[in-house]
Amino acid sequence: MAVPLTTVIKDEPYSVLLSQDGLSRGKLLKPSRIRVDKIFTIEKKLVVMSIGFVNDVVFDRIKKELNKIF
Repeated sequence: MAVPLTTVIKDEPYSVLLSQDGLSRGKLLKPSRIRVDKIFTIEKKLVVMSIGFVNDVVFDRIKKELNKIF
């Protein structure tokens, strides 16, 4: 499962603000928003780059936004 990131950080429904301190691993070049409402799947062999992994706090926020959708 993957979620798109955007550097357009205006407040959008079903999105979570992400900064470098929200990552447990990786490097974020700019503050971004995770678009929780745009989740998609992708074949692993098609992934060109991984930006990083969110920490538990951000992951909890993502789950909260997902619960709002369902």
